[in-house]
Amino acid sequence: MNEYYEQTERTGGVLVGGLFEDEIETHIKASLPDHPCDQSHRRGGVRNPESRYPCLLPAIDSPKIENLLGRKFQLIRSILFDKTAGANWAVP
Repeated sequence: MNEYYEQTERTGGVLVGGLFEDEIETHIKASLPDHPCDQSHRRGGVRNPESRYPCLLPAIDSPKIENLLGRKFQLIRSILFDKTAGANWAVP
């Protein structure tokens, strides 16, 4: 087991910066709309964004994810948050 796996087991999650190459990040940013969440209903997130935005799939299928989480990794739930400037809640 690696340190990320152990931390996830202890705390329920882990933030890892700098995981993807710039081209993957650039592709995702260029492919997502300016407001990917449903602004008309004032929702701050999208459940299962990979089904709505296929540009996220290269990041999910990245070998770096497998190296980080192991071969048995399987995406079961995802949420894309679009925190607005007026929101006052913190995202750790």
